[in-house]
Amino acid sequence: MKFEIIPKDRVGPLKLGMSQAQVRNILNLDVREIPRAPLDSFIEDDFGSSGVQVCYDNEVDRSCIAVTLERPARPFFSRT
Repeated sequence: MKFEIIPKDRVGPLKLGMSQAQVRNILNLDVREIPRAPLDSFIEDDFGSSGVQVCYDNEVDRSCIAVTLERPARPFFSRT
């Protein structure tokens, strides 16, 4: 899966600030929710073998604050 990175805006179809439900709906993949460190105010969705992890702010509204990609995801930067 290819992911165009536009800094401070989006990674592929995932825009920063999206809700957890929106992210899950867009990716439509098996997901496992992972709690972060015990005192952290963040949670993370791991989309398994896709190589996509999404971190959310858990204190306010579970909005997307970061996206991590690893193989087999294929990130690239936009030339615009």
